[in-house]
Formats: sequence, structure tokens, C-alpha cells
Amino acid sequence: MSAAPDILPEGEGRLGALLAASIGERRRLERRLHELESSDPLTGVANRGQLHARLAEVLDAEAPEAALLVLDLDDFKLVNELYGHTHGDGLLIEAARRLELVASQFDGACLARLGGDEFALLLPEATYPEARWVCAGLLNRMRQPVRMGMAEIEVGTSIGLAMLAGRDRDADAALRDADMAMYAAKSAGKNCWRQFEPAMHEDLVARLTLEGELAVALDEDQFTLHFQPLVRLDGSGGLGVEALLRWQHPTRGCVPPDMFLSVAERGPLIHRLGAWVLRHACQQLVAWAERLGPDALEEVAVNISPRQLLDPHFAGLVGEALAVTGVDPGRIVLEITESTAMAPNSLEQLLALRALGVRLSIDDFGTGHSSLGRLAALPVDALKIDRSFVHAIPETGDAPLVRAMVAMAHSLGLSVVAEGIETPRQRAYLTDLGVEHGQGYLFSRPLPAAGVVGFVAAGGAPH
Repeated sequence: MSAAPDILPEGEGRLGALLAASIGERRRLERRLHELESSDPLTGVANRGQLHARLAEVLDAEAPEAALLVLDLDDFKLVNELYGHTHGDGLLIEAARRLELVASQFDGACLARLGGDEFALLLPEATYPEARWVCAGLLNRMRQPVRMGMAEIEVGTSIGLAMLAGRDRDADAALRDADMAMYAAKSAGKNCWRQFEPAMHEDLVARLTLEGELAVALDEDQFTLHFQPLVRLDGSGGLGVEALLRWQHPTRGCVPPDMFLSVAERGPLIHRLGAWVLRHACQQLVAWAERLGPDALEEVAVNISPRQLLDPHFAGLVGEALAVTGVDPGRIVLEITESTAMAPNSLEQLLALRALGVRLSIDDFGTGHSSLGRLAALPVDALKIDRSFVHAIPETGDAPLVRAMVAMAHSLGLSVVAEGIETPRQRAYLTDLGVEHGQGYLFSRPLPAAGVVGFVAAGGAPH
């Protein structure tokens, strides 16, 4: 038998090369498919399935200690609504990059995007002091502004921490616990971290229960409006009010607005609540005009949440409330937070509202990040200085920040409202600066509708 040739015939050589290339391509495709199955396509980090598998490994290994963090970007939905999904995706990519820098400092760490704006970070063998250090550092790192085109976006992060040592549970339970801790951070004011505690499950049930009761309260008309008077600081007369929502629960009693409004903001109930407030404020203004005369109250101010403003149907809803009640649009002031008013996607809605004849005011001014050029282009009528700046006015001497804000507003042709006035010194200082309107406990606490009648009859005397 002759020896096998060292070189295959030409045809067989080409066939072998093609076969080798085909096998190589198939393996590359298999690797790519595996990557797609185990990673998030937007950020490139692991996905929920990969995290679940890695978490199960850590739990099965019974490591002495391990930490699981669940992180959620605060108010990310508003970023998408205000700036668009392109900027939203860019923010998620940057968030993943910052988290990867932290994950790289721990052997075997797994960073995953769970979906939407929620991430998880698994730190095998991390001790509790290390996990605390990571949480505190991430709050600062994630808070740093992200520049995208002409926009500078800053969002906080709520973090839930679950320590895995000594726990007889599975991966799903660990994720659930860290997720509940994250929601506890949200409830604590956002941009903070909380460690899981068994009582948090009860808190979650309580929040969901309150959300259900909130829907019932709307159906059963359990809400009322109180009104905080707004006065002219120079004493020239003319009064207004700000509508404030109150909930008298049949068994809980008076539920604090901060408690139920934060629940409403997370879902569609905020739109129903906002529509209720606007409609009833308009109706009450008409009722006061019939009883006290058409000029007894100059205006009723209504707070508008960011999600309301960004609803494409909102301007139509306002127009309907004006038409049904017959109220003069010029006596309705819609108060919008500074950060919402400054967002690029809000301008179209503001213009649509202005076209209805209502007036627009920027609420809590000084707490956001305003651009002077952007502010000058907004179709707003007034700025409302946040109470924190009013409270900082000293008993003697100057308050340069307040002075600068008032001067800027007047240079743009805007009137100024100061909220939270509690002392004669604060009133005198603001009056000297030319601030037109003020409200606070120096003049009156919030009043029911009937109390406003007495306040007006008394000529706006302190109540």
C-alpha cells in the first residue's frame, strides 16, 4: 500500500477549508447567541437570567458572606418623557458603565440589568461593611450629572441591599428581598439605600393596600380641597389662594398628602387625582365669585405633577374644565416644578396651556437647575421662591440668593411669589425687594372653602 499523500487533491483541499470555515463561523454564531441570551443588548451587562444563574451558584456554594444590591434610577420615566428615549438609553448605558467600575473591584461580581432602569449587583464574599461602603459610594457616583447634547441630566438612585449569609432561601427570594429594600429607599425619599428587613414585606403590603384604597377614595369622593391664601405684600389688596388636596379616610382619618401623592405618582391614579383637583378648584372659584363678587379673589393656583404635564391630553383636559365651569382662564394659575418646566419636551405643552389663557408659574424655584436662556424662552408668568430660601432670610442683614432670584425674575418680566413666610422680618425684606405676592403661616394656614370666605371678608387679615 502506498503512503498517503502529504497534500490533499485540490478539490478536497478547498472542501476542507470551506468545512473548517463553516465550523468556525458556526462556533462564532453560537458564542454570539450565547452572549445575546445571557446579556442585555443595550448596556452589554448580564441580563436577569444570567444573574439568576450566578446568584444560585453563590447561594449553593454557601459562601460565608455575600451581598446583593438592587438599584433603580429615580424618576427615570420622566427622563424618557422629558428628554426622549434616545437620551434615556444613553443614561442607562452611562449608568451601567459607572456600575461596572465598581463591580470590577470585586472578584466574581455580577452586574445585571433586570429591565427598564433597574440594575442588580451581586458581590460574592462581600462583607457587610464593604456592602455599606459600596452603597454609599454608588449614591455619590450615580448622582453625578450626565451631559447629552445640550442637556445635562442628573438623577438619583435608590438602592436595596440584601446580605445573603446564613439565609436558607433561593435566588428568587434573594432578589425579592433586595427589591423590597430598594422600594423602602424610594419611600424614604429616594437617592438613599436601605438594607432588607423582614418588616419591609409588611410595608410593601401596606403600600399596595393604600394604592387600592386611593382608587376607592376617588370613586367614593373622599377628597376635599383646602386653600392657602396668597396676599399682596405691599398691602394694596387683592387675594388669591393655592388649592391643596386633603384625604379624609373613613378609618385612617386624615392621610398626609406626602404619603398618598407619592403612591399616586407611581401609577395612573395621579392623572385622575389631578383632574379632580383642577375641576373642583375651578368650581370653587365660580362659587366664591357668586357669593363674594367676581373680583373678590384674583386667582386659584393648582399644582401640576410632572406626569400630568407630559400627558399629551392634559391641555385638552384643562380646556374642558374651563369650558364646563365657565371660569375665567386668567384666574387659573398652574404651578409646575422647576425641573419639569426646564425640560425640552415640556415647551410644547406649556405653549398649549398658555394658548388656553391660563397663567403659568414655576414652583419651588431655586431647587432645580435652571438655564437663564431656557427660562427666558418659557411662556411663564411668575416664579415661586422655595420656602427653604425664605426661611434662610436672617433677622438682620442680607439674603443674597433671594435678592439675586428676585432681580433675575424681574429682569425677565416675571412676577415673584414667596412661599413659607412666617415672620414680619421675612415679609419686610421681601417687600423691600419688590416681591409682589407671598403666602405662609404669617398670613394664614390652609383653610377650608368656608374659611376662605371669612378670610376675604376680613380683608386678608392674619388668620
